[in-house]
Amino acid sequence: MRAIRLWLIGLLVLLLASCASAPTQEMADARSAIRAAEQVGAAPYAAEQMNEAQAALSGAEVNLALGDYSKAKDWALLARDKASEALLIAQAIQQAEQAANAANSMGYLPIQVEVLLREARSLVTEDPDQAILDAQLATKLADEAVNQGELERAEAELRVCKAHGSAAQHVLRQVRSYLDAHKGSAALDALHAVCPSKRR
Repeated sequence: MRAIRLWLIGLLVLLLASCASAPTQEMADARSAIRAAEQVGAAPYAAEQMNEAQAALSGAEVNLALGDYSKAKDWALLARDKASEALLIAQAIQQAEQAANAANSMGYLPIQVEVLLREARSLVTEDPDQAILDAQLATKLADEAVNQGELERAEAELRVCKAHGSAAQHVLRQVRSYLDAHKGSAALDALHAVCPSKRR
């Protein structure tokens, strides 16, 4: 009687395991995450994460074909996570590069931005979270440098406009409020509306 009971329990466990559904949502999420990372060009920035995502997706597909849905789900989740990590790394470094290029083209690129970008690229494999943080900080510093440069230009242009009397007082007050709020680009745009000869 005890043997029959154990046999029935074993059969029940086997039936329940076979009734587990295929991880179709997890597979779709993994494929979608990999596609999103590929679309932003993540491979040059996070090659290891992209390779791991592809390998994990292959593992998920093999286990799915073998009917081992639990392992297939685990592999699919790993693929999704690695692809998502690659996407975040790529986006952070790309934004930092764009900000650095903008600052450099205006002559405002601080050396710290270049150092942080190099560090971000070198940490992608060993410390992806730190790589993202370094890239975000590089973006912030580059944006601040551009803003500071625009503030300085706006201050100089404001003095020229005032000297030539070519701007209405309310516009000058608006420019000054932008300068006080550290909004260099907005200050320059307002100035250029009344001093068109000073366009960038």
